[in-house]
Amino acid sequence: MTDVGAHVAGFNSTSVGVCMVGGLDFRGNAVINSPDSFTDAQWETAKVLLAYLRKLYPGARVCGHRDLSPDKNRDGKIQQSEWLKTCPGFDVATYLGV
Repeated sequence: MTDVGAHVAGFNSTSVGVCMVGGLDFRGNAVINSPDSFTDAQWETAKVLLAYLRKLYPGARVCGHRDLSPDKNRDGKIQQSEWLKTCPGFDVATYLGV
């Protein structure tokens, strides 16, 4: 893979972006902590893709777009009040079991 994505400012050249379509309310905002807005087929596909990417990039951190927001209060945790974007509306590592 040689193309640089445009998914997270500051991380585009050192990360792979994966998108699951959905998870938004009628205004287009991420539905927070509601992973059930995705289909079983989407979850299964995400798990297969993640397994493949983890073989290509062993030791890579698996996280959501929101988890790469700056730690504004420098406490070592990215909290909801610090998110630049709310996507995805769920904790990627928890829901994908990594």
